[in-house]
Amino acid sequence: MCHGMEVRSSGTIPDLILMTTNGRAQFEGVVLGGILADRGMAGFADVLDSKDVSQIKAYLTRRAVEDRAQAQSVKVEESL
Repeated sequence: MCHGMEVRSSGTIPDLILMTTNGRAQFEGVVLGGILADRGMAGFADVLDSKDVSQIKAYLTRRAVEDRAQAQSVKVEESL
């Protein structure tokens, strides 16, 4: 749960739902390769493979889309 419940960060660790395009491009290298190990993000190649990482990335993308849609819905409701 390092990145928060339901992938919502408390602010001390990056919120994965808000990943940049560059972050998404480097995701496998971060998760499997440990390219951010010097900043505290260990690699998980010992317990995950590329398929796992693709599924995690798809989940994060889906959550980002759902969160944006929900935020838009709240804005519309508030303006009524």
